[in-house]
Amino acid sequence: RAPGLGVAERRILRAFAEAMAPAAGPLPAAAGPELAAGAVDVVPTLEAYLSGLPRRSFNGLRLALRAFDWMSFPWRFSRADLAARQDFLRELAASPSRLKQDALLLLKVLTGLAYGNDARVRAAVGYEATCRVEPQPVADPSREGRAPLGDLTPDGSAEECDVLIVGS
Repeated sequence: RAPGLGVAERRILRAFAEAMAPAAGPLPAAAGPELAAGAVDVVPTLEAYLSGLPRRSFNGLRLALRAFDWMSFPWRFSRADLAARQDFLRELAASPSRLKQDALLLLKVLTGLAYGNDARVRAAVGYEATCRVEPQPVADPSREGRAPLGDLTPDGSAEECDVLIVGS
């Protein structure tokens, strides 16, 4: 269990996942607050991911989950039946409030990543995640001692460039 992720936060995540991903055709249902056999439980995957967050971010997420649970006041989202939760999510999606839409998006991304990571879901949609290492090129003796991109040492105490690409 990730430090700080309590029973209430787990229940909120499962309630959201169940409302967002009911069984549809070959896709399995996401597990709800009451774990059903054969359903995809998003919590273990999310706990593994969230355990790597800095404490401050993790606590911010916990707070966001609790706030989301009470957005449907006077009832709690995680305690409502499936139909009421789905209706509430449709209301949030149509809301002019950016805060409500951002909360919805945050939970969609988190639960969607965990749901889509399940092998049964990947098989149902035909997605295969692979990773391979390219074979190392044969060394060119004429480039012995030089960096693969050429000489990257600046000529003076400073460098100039016209274009800088940051990121991937």
